[in-house]
This record gives sequence, structure tokens and C-alpha cells, in this order.
Amino acid sequence: MPRRRCRRRRRRTLPGPPGPAGWVWRGLVVLLLAAAGWMAWDQLLRPGAIDAQLEQRIDRSASAAGLPPELVRAVVVTESGGDPAAHSPANARGLMQITPITHREVIQRFGLPPADDDKLYDPAYNLDIGTRYLAYLLERFEGDTKLALAAYHMGPTAVARLRRAHPALTTDELLALDGEGQVGPRTRAYVANVLRRAGMDGE
Repeated sequence: MPRRRCRRRRRRTLPGPPGPAGWVWRGLVVLLLAAAGWMAWDQLLRPGAIDAQLEQRIDRSASAAGLPPELVRAVVVTESGGDPAAHSPANARGLMQITPITHREVIQRFGLPPADDDKLYDPAYNLDIGTRYLAYLLERFEGDTKLALAAYHMGPTAVARLRRAHPALTTDELLALDGEGQVGPRTRAYVANVLRRAGMDGE
């Protein structure tokens, strides 16, 4: 009976120079591929990831309102995770979580044409309303980003009332207040999260 000739399978290796230099080269390629794969998964799974089209819309709306795009982007991620269909229990809608009351206020303040509240689910429209509102808050609170963000979260009337009640306090001292009608931990966490995501937490 004839003996079968066993064929040895050739081990597939990454191309590269022979010898020790080749192993170093192949090791670097493996590390780069692993890093690229991790970055791709991180980008896919990271909450609040924003795609290129939304990035462009954010940049345009921020520029039109005179706002830093990184600040608007951070508000979008914190408010809705970048989901234009987001709807909160407080009836806030869309990317920047605009309530119908705020929607009507912005329309009136800026002389915009009336629009149904469901239009807030349109990304471009929501960003236009949200960035106008945020720019107004920054102007109202004299460029103080922390106070403007606190006002975005808890309402400008409440923040203005706190300032009148505690005129000697700094912004950080004002934000540290706890109790009924004061800032509290939720608004503090919101302000901190937005500033961190915007890379402005050191300011």
C-alpha cells in the first residue's frame, strides 16, 4: 500500500524583512492593528459618540451663534448623547433637549417664525434654537460659562435669583450651595460634565 506523503502546512506570517529585524517589524504591525481595532470599537461603543455629519452641523450652528463648537458639542452629548429623537420626562426634545417653553421663548426673543414643537426633533433646527439660547444665557450672565450652563440646566430665573440673594459669593461658591431653590448636586454634576467634555474644566 503506497504511503501517503504528508504535506507540511506553511505557517503564514506577516510580510517583512528576515531575521530579528523582521520580528520587530511584525510586532509593531500587530501592535498598530490592535490599537486601530481598539480605537474603532471604542468609537463605536463610547456613549455620546457623534458622527461626522452631526459634527459639521454643530460647527455651523456654533459659528453662527458665536459659541465655541467644543462647548456646543459637550452640551449635545451631555443632554442627549447625540440622539436627535431624545425625549425627556420633562418634555425636552432633540439634540440639545429644548422644552416647548424654551422653544417659544427663543422664537419670541429672536423674532423667528412660529414652528411646531415637533420640529425640535430636526437636528439642524434644534441646534439653531439651542445655540441661540445658550448664547443668550452667556450674554445674560456676562460670559460666565459655569453660570450659563447652570441656567441651561435649572433655568435662568433660578440662577438670577440666587445671584441676587448672594451677591458676595463667587461663581464656585454659588454653585456649591445646597438646599431648596439652590443649585444642588444634579446641576453641579451637569456643569462639571459639560466642562469636562468641552475640555474647559481647568478654566
